[in-house]
Amino acid sequence: MRTTRTCVALLVAATLAACGKEDESKTLKSKAIAAIAEAKTQSDPWEAFAIIHRKVLDQGRRCERSFWTGLTSCDNVPEDLSKRAIADADQYLLAALNKGDPRAVSSTMAIVNGDRWESSDQRRQAEALLPILLAKAEQARGTAQDAELLHTAGLLIRDGKYAVRDTRKSVAYLARAWAAGRAQAANDAAMLFASINDQHNAYLWSLRCVGQCYRSGKVELSALQALLSADAARQAEAAANNRSVVELDTRS
Repeated sequence: MRTTRTCVALLVAATLAACGKEDESKTLKSKAIAAIAEAKTQSDPWEAFAIIHRKVLDQGRRCERSFWTGLTSCDNVPEDLSKRAIADADQYLLAALNKGDPRAVSSTMAIVNGDRWESSDQRRQAEALLPILLAKAEQARGTAQDAELLHTAGLLIRDGKYAVRDTRKSVAYLARAWAAGRAQAANDAAMLFASINDQHNAYLWSLRCVGQCYRSGKVELSALQALLSADAARQAEAAANNRSVVELDTRS
């Protein structure tokens, strides 16, 4: 008798759990449909993207990653709707990025600069996305709003991540980022010059690493200064506050 009661109790519990999941699925389905429709009414593509992310994709559990949105499907969102939401979100994010929306640029930088690529297809997608970011960096006016974009562009090219390593172009981006207010870019420029054994310019940029800039032990001022002649050190010190000086001529 006890066994029968236990079985009945378990069956009831399983049934209620199943019903709860079904109700949750129906609720999420209706919310997803409404969110997708709401997004289509937005004139701002970033706002449309945010609506889908907030009301559909962020509600999902055990979601697999995709390229643009970071998701492909969610266990508790119907597959057809999750794929539709993701396709729309991708479209809105790209539209916002092409408009130069700083929120979309920042989101895309996080994607490209991340380490979540798990397949050759995903890497090819990241490689395809990088030129869009670099084009935005080239077009940037150098305001404080552009500092993060310029800094990221400089680091990606410095490290050869999804792009051919280009020291001079990287320096140019890092210099613009520093001038736009990204203090840490000075340390990164110093590290770049140190990596190619240009201690003169490494010292110049290490001198510029002040305020909210953390200086790496590899570009400590005293160590770099010890490698330079007195004249070379004075030249770097004189140029440190001149934002128009990106690189000192070390040929003489």
